[in-house]
Amino acid sequence: MMKKTAFVLFGLLFQLGWPVKSLEAEERPRIVVVGTSMYLDILKMYGDLSLVVGVLDSSNNPAEMAAIPKVGVALLVNTEAVLAARPDIVLGVVEPLRSKLPPGIRFRSGESMMEQISDIKALIREVGVLLKKSQHTVDEILGQFDAHIQAEVKRVKRCEKKTVALIFPSLEGEIYTIGSSSVENEVIALAHGINVLVESGKGKSVPIEALLKKNPSILLTDTSMVKRIEKDARLLHLKAVKTGRVIGLKTADFSSVMLPDLLGRLIDEFHGGSGCLSWKGAL
Repeated sequence: MMKKTAFVLFGLLFQLGWPVKSLEAEERPRIVVVGTSMYLDILKMYGDLSLVVGVLDSSNNPAEMAAIPKVGVALLVNTEAVLAARPDIVLGVVEPLRSKLPPGIRFRSGESMMEQISDIKALIREVGVLLKKSQHTVDEILGQFDAHIQAEVKRVKRCEKKTVALIFPSLEGEIYTIGSSSVENEVIALAHGINVLVESGKGKSVPIEALLKKNPSILLTDTSMVKRIEKDARLLHLKAVKTGRVIGLKTADFSSVMLPDLLGRLIDEFHGGSGCLSWKGAL
């Protein structure tokens, strides 16, 4: 009798135009992503990328997002397009969109800076909670993330540390680097690298003289900046430049769920050919 009454009430509310959602709809929420592609990577980890019904237009989006309606670009979100997608969850929300979301929509505010690996793990957990994943599922995903990192770290335990600098040359000729309290520095250390410019501080300009004095054996930079470094006459005598060890990376991966793969690549770049690496299959 109770089930029949509930069914009749559901039908009545539906006829009156109330926004009633079925159990199936709740289990498969409609998701709009207005933050970075990191949210898409996390959804993919949970197997929920197919739930995305709106996304920012970005070259960093996975191929699966090509046919998904676009709701703006970075820093310029189309609020009307977001609302038209009728989302249940919105990820990466900032103002003025936040104040325009109807009550009942679950959202995660625009991501704070990912300054440590623990910050990335916290975001993975937050998204899992928004998706109403079980504690077991969230713990399992995080366990796989940690296991991947630890497997890579074990490969490099017999290797000597390499001197490294992660730099970002500006068009004006200044050199910028990272600081000690950064996920980049944390990953470089896990790969048995020594960040020789770590005391300079994150986002600070580094005198060319300081870089030349430290003379790291490896230079890391964004892929788009490799040629700029190799052609800079001031840097031609650096050990890393002379030996062809200027390594271009998708530096956004330092602060994303792709970090374990990036760590593996850095380990190979730092120590490949030295004979010190353990075979992955033996771990």
